[in-house]
Amino acid sequence: MHISLPWVLLGDFNEMISNDEKLGELLVNRTCISTFRNCMDNCGLMDLGFHGPRFTWTNKSPCWQTTIKERLDRGLGNAEWATLFPSMEIHHLPRVKSNHFPILLSTDPREWKPPKPFRFEQIWLTDPTFPTLVDDSWKASKQIPSTSSSLSKFPWHLDALIEHIQSWNKNHFGNLFQCKTRLLARLCGIQVALARNPSPFLYSLENQLTQEYNTVLHQEYLF
Repeated sequence: MHISLPWVLLGDFNEMISNDEKLGELLVNRTCISTFRNCMDNCGLMDLGFHGPRFTWTNKSPCWQTTIKERLDRGLGNAEWATLFPSMEIHHLPRVKSNHFPILLSTDPREWKPPKPFRFEQIWLTDPTFPTLVDDSWKASKQIPSTSSSLSKFPWHLDALIEHIQSWNKNHFGNLFQCKTRLLARLCGIQVALARNPSPFLYSLENQLTQEYNTVLHQEYLF
């Protein structure tokens, strides 16, 4: 079966296409490899590659000597799809709780993202300086001519308040998002290293970083 239209498949296929896609315990079943590869060939599909950790599934064994890792999740596409999206990338993202690594398909990694609109965050209410900030910002808007009506002043008050809140939020809670980014980057690096050369130290470090990341996620949940 060959489809002439561009198409792509992404997810957990529960199969591997080579022996080097498994780490630990028994080797990959050659019959399963052959069957999966024949299916790909018959459908005109090819593996689209990846960036990040080598494997996408783990048995989450508490002992590193009995850990099994496999690449079960992948992206498959035909030549027409690859031609339509020549800059596409597939990323294996850091694993936190699931035994599968999330995978992300980006058709254009350079795609422009619009700025996020302003929104009220619940976590601001946990900071005792926030009410004072709002009160001071509202009072500071007296630069508007006194001849203006109360209704016409409101947008000016609101714009000034938003500007002050955004600056305050960056100074008070900006480190939270930076910390999350750093932890994810470190977790990804550790998981890449674990795929190449497992060791007790790396497994211990992965568990430590995972706990720290979950703590940050709990704080972020308030946003």
